[in-house]
This record gives sequence, C-alpha cells and structure tokens, in this order.
Amino acid sequence: GDGLAPAFAGSRNWQTVSNFLLLGPQDRLPDREHLRRELETEDALAGISALPGGMGWCVRCLSTNARAAKQLASTLFGSAVMARFGTPPAPRRK
Repeated sequence: GDGLAPAFAGSRNWQTVSNFLLLGPQDRLPDREHLRRELETEDALAGISALPGGMGWCVRCLSTNARAAKQLASTLFGSAVMARFGTPPAPRRK
C-alpha cells in the first residue's frame, strides 16, 4: 500500500473504505464506465473490477468521510435498480 500512497494522497484525507458486490448477469447490471462516472466525486474514488465468470462487479471505494460513503452506497443502489428495472428507486426514508 505504501507504493500507492503518492498516487492517491494529494490533498485528500481518505477516511473510509467501502466494498460492494453487484451480482448478476452483465446485461442486467450498470455498465462499468457508467458506474465509474457516477461514483467518482470530489470526496470519493471508486475502482470497479469484473467478478470471475462474468457474475457481476466488485466495487471498491475510498471516501473522505462517512457522508460521502453513504452517498456512494445510495448512488450505487440507484444505478443498479435503474439498470435492472429501467426506473429509479423510490426515495427512501432515513
């Protein structure tokens, strides 16, 4: 990990690591580039890898705080629902 520090450090203070699995056939999941565009914000960084056998995506995220991590999870969920059902998910209460 020390070798990666200069590439990602910059002025960011990464505090939170999040990992997600999107499981299912590729044609029912969001596109990798779409996910990358949706998930990378000023406060977050995402890496997306294909799972073995084309069974979905592994999404690894760094964020500067818990609020940014929560937003990542919400965005990822919304993208998955949109890709599968063609409509965004209904707003959820806290």
